[in-house]
Amino acid sequence: MKVVQEQKQEFQKYGATPKFPIFNQMIVISRGVYEGLAVDAVRYPSPEHMSGWWLTTDLYR
Repeated sequence: MKVVQEQKQEFQKYGATPKFPIFNQMIVISRGVYEGLAVDAVRYPSPEHMSGWWLTTDLYR
């Protein structure tokens, strides 16, 4: 819950509306994420079945 509260505070700071992913939405996870490499996280507008989150590492092609 602490993380969610912190995220809501960040949204408020920038006047943005939070849209949290739901459990049945997919995310993109590239090679290297599960192995612990540095991750870039970007969110793109996406269809309803996708959360829009792309988690990539330097191994992403």
